[in-house]
Amino acid sequence: MRKYIIGFVIGIGVSSAFGASAAVEGIIGKAIEGTAAVKIEGKKLDKESIIVDGSSYAPVRAIGEALGLDVGFKNGEVILDKKKEATKVNETEDIPLDDKIKFTKEAKDGYEKSLERSQVLQNAAPEDQKSIYDNEIKVYKERIEQYKAQIADLERQKADLQK
Repeated sequence: MRKYIIGFVIGIGVSSAFGASAAVEGIIGKAIEGTAAVKIEGKKLDKESIIVDGSSYAPVRAIGEALGLDVGFKNGEVILDKKKEATKVNETEDIPLDDKIKFTKEAKDGYEKSLERSQVLQNAAPEDQKSIYDNEIKVYKERIEQYKAQIADLERQKADLQK
């Protein structure tokens, strides 16, 4: 069952990678007909899918994370990957500081894009359904701030090394 769910999520990711912006633009101004619970192996996710014109729009990030996948957004594509093993602290020392800054900025940019899309969807939603997006938007804003703090810290480290 799990492999079918993973295949489904990857299919969503691939299809949204090619049509994500068109889908967002295509549903702007349309009414959200309802929501539907999303369950993975019998467990209900905190996030619900929305239904617009008879199509379900599932929360890819929530589904991917529930399946143990890393979920990202880069160059207009939703990316689902197997989680990598945790990197030991001494292994990260081998990564050049400029690369750490670059990767952290890319992660922040991904969250900013996700935040922007959630805000577009929230603005397009009927008034009684706008609150569906509140928690998601809050989490994105918190993570963006965390990444900004990490970037500032890494840039301070870089400046100290250049002295």
